[in-house]
Amino acid sequence: MAILKCPNCGQTYDTRYMLYCARCGEALPNERGRLPPKGPYDGMGARGGWSPGKAGAGSPVAAAATTAAESWEPSDAVKEMVLGYRNQLNETPEDHTTRYSLALAYLYARRFDLAEQELLQVLQAMPDYADAWERLVFIQARLGKVQEAKASAHRALEIDPNNGQLRHWLRELEKWLEAAGEGDQ
Repeated sequence: MAILKCPNCGQTYDTRYMLYCARCGEALPNERGRLPPKGPYDGMGARGGWSPGKAGAGSPVAAAATTAAESWEPSDAVKEMVLGYRNQLNETPEDHTTRYSLALAYLYARRFDLAEQELLQVLQAMPDYADAWERLVFIQARLGKVQEAKASAHRALEIDPNNGQLRHWLRELEKWLEAAGEGDQ
């Protein structure tokens, strides 16, 4: 099993499962240096899925509805990744690193509801885990939980005040809430 680092942001990844970086969304080279083929991306921030400004009719809810309507099936590698992390958690349920990895696997499988559940458990044990808060913002927006996403973004920015992407997402969430008549609730 080869563990490599994203050439863009330095996040480590396992080449068996990862085509795109979980942190920055960039295409990841495999152990031979080859990038994945161009095509539909796996739903991560910079490379697809909901990102403020790309949400269809201007709403994360519209993006979530669009995604739900797509007939998309996760790859065998993603299914294997989910199963592997679930099996690991059966053996060591207190391992929050594995739980975070399972949440990302559910994210790749577009099971946003399960990814949110796992991340909430991780954050209950590790409330200052900024990356987990950032992923939760993305997932809650995809689920149409815009107020929750806004609250999660505020929490993430308390931990990581220099995160420009989170600041951008928060502005877009606030604009959407204002347009929907739900601002500052």
